[in-house]
Amino acid sequence: MDYRLKKLALTGRTFTFTTDQRRRITYDFAGDFLKLGDFPHQPPNGQVILAGHLRMLRSGAVRNEADVKFSYNGGH
Repeated sequence: MDYRLKKLALTGRTFTFTTDQRRRITYDFAGDFLKLGDFPHQPPNGQVILAGHLRMLRSGAVRNEADVKFSYNGGH
């Protein structure tokens, strides 16, 4: 099931978003970019570039949450 991102915000290195609701479930995220740069020309392949806290909410109540890290892997 796809969730559309909405309420995206980038303030300095802090990135936040929420998703639309599907079957009473939404997600929200708040985290910080750990690395910035010209990724197409200097890809940080395999490096963690974003870390934060992801929550799953059902009918507005937190049902699951985790600290997460996202790494960069450029495609070919």
